[in-house]
Amino acid sequence: MKLLLVLILFLYLAKESLINIYSVDVYPVILSLLLVILFIQLIRFRINKDFMIFIFLIFVSMIITTIIMGDINKNFLNMVFIYIIQPAALLSLITGINDEQKKSFSLFSLYLISYSTYVTFLGGIYFYLVHIYQYPDPYDIFPIEYTSAGELVTLRNTNFLGSALMFAGIALIQFLTSKYLYYLNGRLLFNITSYFALICIAFSLSRRAILPIILFYLFLFFMSSRSAKLKFVFGSIIVIASFSIIFPEIFDILALRTISIFNIVSDTSNISRMISIQSGLKDIIFSPWGVGFGSLSSVG
Repeated sequence: MKLLLVLILFLYLAKESLINIYSVDVYPVILSLLLVILFIQLIRFRINKDFMIFIFLIFVSMIITTIIMGDINKNFLNMVFIYIIQPAALLSLITGINDEQKKSFSLFSLYLISYSTYVTFLGGIYFYLVHIYQYPDPYDIFPIEYTSAGELVTLRNTNFLGSALMFAGIALIQFLTSKYLYYLNGRLLFNITSYFALICIAFSLSRRAILPIILFYLFLFFMSSRSAKLKFVFGSIIVIASFSIIFPEIFDILALRTISIFNIVSDTSNISRMISIQSGLKDIIFSPWGVGFGSLSSVG
């Protein structure tokens, strides 16, 4: 099962590369692997009551929203994959086993996610080698994206993942996983890995990932002791000052992107998000039973 989990993670990370090089869509392969996991767990009698309740509630949600809305959005098959098959397969891996086995498998999964940081970090480095130093990219695995930082238009790192937002989302998961493992067992390697993930988030210039990082450290700051707060403040000042001196241009771009997170007056991207939030709240209030399975409305 661990080998299947490794293979699924590899396919997710290599999805865009396999499409560009071999014109292969990995989702049918991933779907097949997930169904294999479910089948194996079923014949091993690993499917328990909690698992069946989970699946039942998902189907009830589908039926209720279908009845209320009168139809199912054409995107519903993707939702079946995301919200039923994928979580069901992963949930089945930790059902029907004892606590020690659950702990062992869970730690393996977390280690796998954390260590994958180095793969995406190297991909981020090679992106710059391709687009700044003209290193070869014969299959166009590393597409170009641009974003604004104040009045500047700057290059945004997409890695081999197809988009900067995807890169940022994966790096954020890797960061939180590595930090959790560091606080769990105190191994320095995971703390170092978390900083590599932070660098990946900086590469992406994604405000959606920068904001959770800010909130994460603010939470730690307010939960820490007074002496730890002082260390945190002085450490942050030293890191920021050093980075601004050694990499002034990069620091300016990151600073502008970070500051722009809080601009809800003239930043069109932030304004559109505020409108989406308002629309989502309206949907929740006036459509408490849902807006249709697979509709991917502003609520999502």
